[in-house]
Order: sequence, then structure tokens, then C-alpha cells
Amino acid sequence: MTAVGKTPEQIAEDKIESELERQGWEQIDSDANRTGYSKYVGLPNGKEADYVLYLSGRPVAIIEAKRESKKPRNHLQQARNYAKVITGTKKFKNTYAVPFVFASNGEEIVIDDLREGTPGIRTIRSFYSSEDISRRLSLNIESGLDWLGSHTHEDTDKELWENQREALANIKESIQNRDHRILVSMATGSGKTRLAMALTYQLLESGYAGRVLFVPDTEQLERDALQAFQSYDPLGAPRFSDKYITRDFDKYRDAGNADVVVSTIQKAHYELKENEESCSVGEFDVVIADECHRGIYNSEEGYGKVLDYYDSVEIGLTATPPPEDTTTLQQQSRLQLRLSPGVR
Repeated sequence: MTAVGKTPEQIAEDKIESELERQGWEQIDSDANRTGYSKYVGLPNGKEADYVLYLSGRPVAIIEAKRESKKPRNHLQQARNYAKVITGTKKFKNTYAVPFVFASNGEEIVIDDLREGTPGIRTIRSFYSSEDISRRLSLNIESGLDWLGSHTHEDTDKELWENQREALANIKESIQNRDHRILVSMATGSGKTRLAMALTYQLLESGYAGRVLFVPDTEQLERDALQAFQSYDPLGAPRFSDKYITRDFDKYRDAGNADVVVSTIQKAHYELKENEESCSVGEFDVVIADECHRGIYNSEEGYGKVLDYYDSVEIGLTATPPPEDTTTLQQQSRLQLRLSPGVR
């Protein structure tokens, strides 16, 4: 026992429950047919899951809790085993009855998304909110990947330049390979915003993503990007703004919804710094960061926190790539270096 009379396991559980409640979850009975979390839930095999998250009585996630000295990643398999036996339809990979499993020691949280086509195991900043889970379950990742693989720029934007077409194809290939941190180097003036619009349209149209955050470098570029997205006219479709809602961060927070959110790195960082309570880690499916080296190299200013905070596919566009012998990207775990030879 510790000085305050709690075991290391109880201390970890206190931290887990505090984080769950910060994300809007309340503790409920497992048979309450409500949204919330339950503790020590009995399973058909006689075991107990430490925590189960419910949406309207339906189990949607299992959390395996460990003391701080344990590495959560090493204990995800236990949560997966419970996901196989918990009561419910085995609709995820024909094996699991819940789509998400977490492991946490109170200091670190690791997730495995059990839906087909999703990126692998990763560390995240917090648990998903109930809104995050509900929204993500509305997406069809597998059919979205099929759509992305069967549609080229010819189907949505024939006016892309050659370098933009190649970058678009390479990014989509990376997504289909389950990469969730992608870096593309493109020269200044080579049309990164147009690429971002073409990519965003395909991500939304495919159903792979439901909400995208685009992060331009300056306030002027933010204004330009907002106007560009709203006037973007994809091939064979209504104007982008006729089908999808694009807002800046302030209007998005006020309205509570948007398909595309455009924000400078400074505004996005300020939102996390001052209003982290209103930011959920799963609210953006994809983050596209223009001149993303600011997030990589200005860590003392905290800009990298924007890339780290959201559990999303991160796509970095930059005209200032790091030297090829640097390991900064891998050390900081922000972006996987994946430069397209045609757009260096």
C-alpha cells in the first residue's frame, strides 16, 4: 500500500476513471442500457473486464487497467481476449464484439482499433469520448479504402498538375497500407492547398473520413484556404460547399459541427492549451498540416502538440523537409518519413 492507503492498481484506476470522466463518461451499472462506463464487468468465460464502455447499453470498448510500472502495450492482448468473449455480435473482423480496446496504466493509453482497414496499435493522449466512438462507428473504413483504391484524380479533379496527381496517389497508397503518419515534400508554389482539397474531397466522398482538420501556416493562408475549399468544384459533383461544411476553428466550436475545419497551427495550439477540455482526441479522422516542419521543430513552442494530440491519420506537407539523415521525425513519433520521389 502507498502512503495514502491505495495500491498501485487503485492509483492507476483512479487516474483512468478521472480521464474517462474528463471525456464525458459517467459510471453506470453494466445492465443500465445507458451510455457510460462500468467497472469489473463479468464475462461469459468467468473472467472480469476492468472497464467496459457502453453506448446506449451496447458495449463498444474494453479497457485493461494496469499499475504504472506495467507497459500498457504488453497487455492489449488481454483486452482483445475479452473482446472475443463479451456478449455481442462478433462483427469486427468476424472475431470481436467491440470495435475498440484500450490498455492503460493511468499515465499512458494504448489503443487497438479492431475494425477492418484501420491503422495498428498506437499510443494516444486520452480515451475517446462517446461522441468520438459514435461518429467513428458511422464510418465504413473498409469500403472507404476500396473507394480510394478504385478512384483516381480523373474521377474527381482532372486539373491537378502532375506532381499533385503523384502526391495524391502516393498518399492514398500509404493510407491503404495502414500508415497513419505520412510526410510529403513539395516545393513552394507547387499547389499544396489544391492537393489538400483534392485529397479531402476523396476522403470525405469515400466515407473513409467524416471530419478533416486542415492546418495552413499563416492567418492569410487560412483565409485563402477557407475561400478555396468553399469554391472548390470537383468533377461531376456539386460545389464542395454545397455538399460539405467548411469552418474555421471558432465557428466550428460555436456550431458544433463541420466536415472540414481550417485553422492555423497557432490557433489549433491555443485551442489545446486554453480549452483542452473541449477537445477530444478522436474528433478528427485526418489532419493535413501544411508546412508541418513547424510542428516538428518548434516543439518548445508546443506546436507539435497539435499533431500529437489528435488520434488521426496525419498528413504533413512541407517545402522544407528535414535532412535525409535526421531521425527527428521518428524520435518524436509525429510523422513517418515517406517522401514521394516525384515530389521531393
